[in-house]
Amino acid sequence: MKRKINFFRRGSAILLICILVLPALLLAACGGKSMKGSKYLGKWNAVSAEMSGMEFAVSDFMDEFSFVFKEDGTCEAHIDDEVEKGTWEETENGVKIKDSTDTMDLTDKDGDLYIEYEGVSFRFEKEGKEGVKSGSSSKTESETAAGSTSANSTTATGSTSSVVSGSHSETEAVDNRDTSGTHLEMKLWDIYYPEGWTENEDYKGDSETNSYGRLDYKQGEETLLAVSISATVDNCNDYRDFLYASDIDAHALAVEKTVEQKKVGGVPCVFTETVSWGEPVLTYMGRDVGSGTTVKVSVSGEYTDPKVDQLLGNLAFHLEDTGNEDYPWPWEGEAFTVDGEHSKMIADTTITSAWVPIEEPLLAHDIFSGRMAAVGDKVYILLDNVLYEYALGDTLTLKNTMKLDDDYEEISADQNGNLYLAGFMSPMLTVKDGQILASNDDIDNAVIHSSGTWGLSWFFGSEPEKVVFNGNKASKEAWPAFSNESINTVSLSENHIFIAGEDPDTQNEAIWVLDTEGNQQMELGNQEFGGEQSLGSITHIQETANGFIGLDGNMRNLLFWKNDGSFLGSAEDGELFGTNYPWISTAARLPDGSVLVGMAEDRADNSATEFIVYRVSGF
Repeated sequence: MKRKINFFRRGSAILLICILVLPALLLAACGGKSMKGSKYLGKWNAVSAEMSGMEFAVSDFMDEFSFVFKEDGTCEAHIDDEVEKGTWEETENGVKIKDSTDTMDLTDKDGDLYIEYEGVSFRFEKEGKEGVKSGSSSKTESETAAGSTSANSTTATGSTSSVVSGSHSETEAVDNRDTSGTHLEMKLWDIYYPEGWTENEDYKGDSETNSYGRLDYKQGEETLLAVSISATVDNCNDYRDFLYASDIDAHALAVEKTVEQKKVGGVPCVFTETVSWGEPVLTYMGRDVGSGTTVKVSVSGEYTDPKVDQLLGNLAFHLEDTGNEDYPWPWEGEAFTVDGEHSKMIADTTITSAWVPIEEPLLAHDIFSGRMAAVGDKVYILLDNVLYEYALGDTLTLKNTMKLDDDYEEISADQNGNLYLAGFMSPMLTVKDGQILASNDDIDNAVIHSSGTWGLSWFFGSEPEKVVFNGNKASKEAWPAFSNESINTVSLSENHIFIAGEDPDTQNEAIWVLDTEGNQQMELGNQEFGGEQSLGSITHIQETANGFIGLDGNMRNLLFWKNDGSFLGSAEDGELFGTNYPWISTAARLPDGSVLVGMAEDRADNSATEFIVYRVSGF
């Protein structure tokens, strides 16, 4: 099955996240404890970034993204010309970078370091690390064939719990190969490449669980074709994320067997045609369940060139069946459920939550994307660029869905029942009763006041601007009331503006409470890590009759303040909801004063992530 997707936005998102990683790692410049003798000393360069199953070279987006770890426990973070200093320490699993409010872990996997940040995985290689050398094979063709353990030879007709069965045909992928070229041999695959192709020494690594490399076909200094090959022993999440990002129906693939696949190196693979930075890209992705291995081959350039098929015909994956079993597919897994109500005393107030089941489980692919708005007895959920309308009762009953063509990150509602959908580089939509009433460009991330007459637009790295309306036409104008550029989110109530972000003086996360004229009323949080109201990453602030509720995505908790700004306490997700580390992202106040809180929670069997909703009362 082929899907044409323009990944310009996805590439832009990775570039933006690279930029955001640096301020997320801002550390005190004082020295740390001695790291003399640590194997992590030296410079580590980001070489690749993976998002929704798609892999990109970091060099495509910037000149440098690296860390330098020093013996005295200090470190430097470099993004192009920007440099920040900080502290680090070695841990059991890799490296921990710490500042006064937060920590970030770099996980060691087969000698490389990985950061997971905002849905993107960055891989760092140590500078000067000895590369994998290639040369002509010392084995004869028959020895290679006898010694290989290639992926199975079945088509997409296996069981419902796997796309490939995990059994292996040892000779199929290698019997017909042309072995006259140069032999590149890795632990999980090998390939013979003919004259004209060269190995890219900057993109190569090999271990028992991760083998990757790239071959380039050049004309002078210009790269005409680039073929990246990888095999990674890991869970099935990257493979399933790729299916979703490529608009490939997983049920049609695994159960109905109606999705076209092509064998690459002996592994049945789905494939997509995309465009990245103006270049055509053909990507093959396969999953060998028995070995627990995801394989990927990406071809950049004119992939219809016969040289590509000639090259890939000489590729074989070598995957050992270890008896691995992948997670259940979403339709096989056990949906989220929780028993009874949960409550916690906050100061002298009992806060109670009750799970509100959604008629059909609502699966979340981007866990950060969930947003909610409520109008009367209607609840609207914005998730993965789909707008869902529900009727609220004991359960949420689906009434309507609207698939959106652009990327949307925020939803707000006014007193007339109009919805406003906004997102960076996407036109702001005004929607009512399932119909788009207006589309306004150049608004970016924004929330609109319940009056429907104004709102605020913001983007990290720029000062907020006011959104004004002339009929259905919306535009932005300067808003000098607030000059901080480090804004993470903005929430509006009837009488207040809530701005959450980093205080440039203290580098602590804070919430500034302003009246609707832009006059600051109070400041919440802004304490160093470990303080009773220190904040991680605020995703939403909801005003109630008794005060303010802050949703902290990073800390997985809710914080409560009185109307005068005095802090009452906090409740962790497990205490108040009975959940296990969800991303808490959104809230909406109901007419009776209770608050709906939405979050993304992994199922216990890892078959899916669900967007779930609780009704919080008592505050």
